[in-house]
Amino acid sequence: MKGLRLLNNAMVPGTLGMYWWTAESRCIQELILRNAMASQQGITAMHLNISKLTALAEDDTEYPMAEFTALPTVELPGLHSGRFIKTKSAVSLAPGHYPQLRFYLRQEGNIFCKQVGDEACTLEYLDFEIDGGLTITGSEGPELLLRFDFPAPPFIRIANPLKKVVVRSKSLAGKLVRSFG
Repeated sequence: MKGLRLLNNAMVPGTLGMYWWTAESRCIQELILRNAMASQQGITAMHLNISKLTALAEDDTEYPMAEFTALPTVELPGLHSGRFIKTKSAVSLAPGHYPQLRFYLRQEGNIFCKQVGDEACTLEYLDFEIDGGLTITGSEGPELLLRFDFPAPPFIRIANPLKKVVVRSKSLAGKLVRSFG
């Protein structure tokens, strides 16, 4: 058994560390990641075609965490969604302090979801600062929870899908009422 999930995904960010444990009774670390460009440009989520993930030490040395050969596009949701990414494989970093994670991107299939419309991403990599940094001592669990601190989308982007659900349920209710004759 790789790990046990004790609570659901929609928990308050920053509090899961005491609630998530591996089968070996090791705590799963939660990282809140920030990107200055995302905040400035109003990016609310990202759909990225990731090729490699590395951790950057304080001296800017890169330490590989994972390489992805044929991974489909991954959605990086914001904190406002209540969703996160959980690594499944072991993260084997040397003991130390890592203030940033770097996501290397493939050339196509990268999209930034902004507050007003979407935009294709042509960057080679994205750096994310880790809130409080990632400190590895060797006693941590091999898995990580990654949460992304993106600004929340404007209300209209949230309201439109809800409006469709309400309209659809009203039309279904009308059909149901007419069927009783």
